[in-house]
This record gives sequence, C-alpha cells and structure tokens, in this order.
Amino acid sequence: MEIPTFSLESRNRCDYDLRFVLRHMIFRTEAQFQFEKNIQRSMPNTPSAKKALRQGEKHRLLNRSQRSALRTAVKKVRVAAAGTDAAATAEAFRLATKKLDQAASKHLIHKNAAARTKSRLAKLVSPKKPA
Repeated sequence: MEIPTFSLESRNRCDYDLRFVLRHMIFRTEAQFQFEKNIQRSMPNTPSAKKALRQGEKHRLLNRSQRSALRTAVKKVRVAAAGTDAAATAEAFRLATKKLDQAASKHLIHKNAAARTKSRLAKLVSPKKPA
C-alpha cells in the first residue's frame, strides 16, 4: 500500500488529520481501529475541541504503555517471590514500588489502588514467620 505524501507547508487541518492517521496507522491492529471508531461519537467543531481530541489520543496511547509497564513490574515481583533468590525479589519489589508510586502521582491509577498493591506485594515478599 502506497502512502500519499503531504507538504509540511500545508495549513489545511484536514491534511494534518490525515497525516496523523497515516503516521499511526502502521502500528495499529484492526481491533484498535474498531475501538477508536466506537469511542469517537461526534466530530469536534471548535479548534479547542479538535486539539483536546488530539491530546486525548496521545495521552491514551502513552497511558496504555505506562500501564502495561506497571503490570509487568508487578508480575516480575510475583514471579521472583515464587523463586528462591531473595536479592532478585527485593530488587523487583523496589522497582515495582517505585512504578506504583509514579503511576499514582500521575493519576494513572488511584492512590489507594497503588497502596493496596504495594501492601499485597510486601506481604508476599516478606519472610514467613513460623506460627
């Protein structure tokens, strides 16, 4: 499929939107296209609404990658806790705690959700006391 090219001097908003779609089209799957088509109920009319739509799309993609990295960090702690290496478990827990705090400060997840997850991981990582 040949992608049409546009001049950068073009000030037509339609050309910019098409360039934006074509630039990001390569990295999206069919399910993502359907998801985005269902989200956008109406086209924005004002320039500020158009800008907000573009910003929202950028933020959504960024948040998705950060949320995925957060889940991976938490999963690494759980896998390390199942193993025998205490140093690796402690390091994974330290990194996951840092990522959870960062996500909570950026409102990616709720601060109580971050605290709850850290508490559960700490309980999992801490050495078991004999009863």
